[in-house]
Amino acid sequence: MTFIYPGSFDPVTNGHMDIIERSARLADKLIVVVMTNTNKKPLFTAAERAGHLRALTAGLPAVEVDCWEGLQAEYSALKEADAIIRGVRNCTDFDFEMQIAQANKLLRPETETLLIPASGKYACVSSGLAKEIAACGGSLRGIVPDLVIEDYYRKRGDK
Repeated sequence: MTFIYPGSFDPVTNGHMDIIERSARLADKLIVVVMTNTNKKPLFTAAERAGHLRALTAGLPAVEVDCWEGLQAEYSALKEADAIIRGVRNCTDFDFEMQIAQANKLLRPETETLLIPASGKYACVSSGLAKEIAACGGSLRGIVPDLVIEDYYRKRGDK
């Protein structure tokens, strides 16, 4: 089975990596797709985010990384995906992800959406939280993979 895991991944968090690792065990092929979110102003380019993900998933043979600027449903059709993976941290995420899942089902009935709950230690972790912590001078250790932390501060000009 082929699954896709779309997201903006700006920055990639340990929560994202947990969902990737768990999803890769379920799929023959998992395509992690760096998407463009018009509601967000990313720090990293799509190519940089894809590079982070490629480095972080190098040891996971079932995982590919790609970039896409269209709709998740269009990408799932292009790749003939069996399912779209979405991570869920809380009730607010669940409500939002249900809306996305229903829209994707209207656009591409052949593709299911699998909602995967965050592991407990990552239930509060988000890219937005990581950015807020960094902006206030806090440490990103344990929230963002070390490879990404170094690039994050370098990109912001902090270190």
